[in-house]
Amino acid sequence: MISIDDAFAHLDDQIGPLPARRLPLREALGRVLAEDAFARIDLPPFRQSAMDGYAVASADLSGAEGPLRLAVTATSAAGAAGAPPPLERGSCQRIFTGAQVPEGADLVIRQEDVERGDEPFIGISAEAAARQRLGANIREAGEELARGAVVGRSGHRLTHGAIGALAMAGLGSVSVHRAPRVALLVTGDELRDAQGDLEAGMVFDANSPLLAAWAARQKAEVVTSASLPDDAELLTLALTNIDADLIITTGGASVGDRDHLRASSAAAGFTEHFWGVAQQPGKPTLFATRGTTLLLGLPGNPAAVFAGLATFGARILGRLEGERRPAPHLFAGRLAATVRANPTRDLWLRCALTYGEDGNLSLQPLGKQSSHMLSNLLDCDALARIPASDSPVAAGSLVAWLRP
Repeated sequence: MISIDDAFAHLDDQIGPLPARRLPLREALGRVLAEDAFARIDLPPFRQSAMDGYAVASADLSGAEGPLRLAVTATSAAGAAGAPPPLERGSCQRIFTGAQVPEGADLVIRQEDVERGDEPFIGISAEAAARQRLGANIREAGEELARGAVVGRSGHRLTHGAIGALAMAGLGSVSVHRAPRVALLVTGDELRDAQGDLEAGMVFDANSPLLAAWAARQKAEVVTSASLPDDAELLTLALTNIDADLIITTGGASVGDRDHLRASSAAAGFTEHFWGVAQQPGKPTLFATRGTTLLLGLPGNPAAVFAGLATFGARILGRLEGERRPAPHLFAGRLAATVRANPTRDLWLRCALTYGEDGNLSLQPLGKQSSHMLSNLLDCDALARIPASDSPVAAGSLVAWLRP
């Protein structure tokens, strides 16, 4: 039996990123950049106004001892074709947010700071003129990013915000690692689909929909999804014939007479890298490889499957997709209640995130933590990692946690 951290290290040693492909930006949500992405243009691409107002020359405002009156000679609006005419001394131009600033203007005065009752002229009080500063309300070309600057680093997973940022920088497509091809195998003679009736001695299958939902959220490509009885030959045959980047199995991973995963995976040509992790739930977790195909064998108890996907499943997909900082991403938080630790294994404790009146986050342990129980997952925001200990872990203790 190895530690959780040693199990992560085995995964890191064995898994490299999948090949890259170029995708239209609109199809790249959730994928990981395979190479740096560079801005095609300056951002902003031209001097533009940050306000609705009037483009003026600061020289026309300096030293004013009384009200000023400037003629409005042109209008510059966002999206207007061509550059506005150069600004004439002693005049101004009407300008709107995002519009090009005319040559000769070095500040934009807000429309709230002028009097507009005598078009095509505006009035500016001496006080308002004195408040203006060189460059006010102007976004300079390239002040955010220069053309050719890195806008997205290799290894960055693309969120909806990242998609917007890349589009603003002129990128219509990006190089990303392809989606992992995943096969899902659920084993167990006792499992029945929840849409049917439950026979005596049977239980409804939680693992199949749990696996499918997890794969969909991870944007993995599911190539096979099957339920198998506890039969060594059928499991060996399935493992032998599946073509996938990652095979995830549930059930049959322990030491009972009907637990066939270790023998079947070996018969199917897999090399075992670890079996047995010092954690609760999920002690009989297996990781094996056959060429470029990875096998993650999880116990059959649904809570162990849930924790295994959030930890080792997430780490495997992160490595396959070339994440710079692969999941799971751990944070620090304080327990809202005292919990009993496992003396020999780290505990993945299902918790709800709560915020006190001071705004600080805390981890509220949920009831019904046994590995066959799932009802508390409706309220589970976090898995807290409780280190192995002979003593209870007191309320207020700082522990690591992750979002499942």
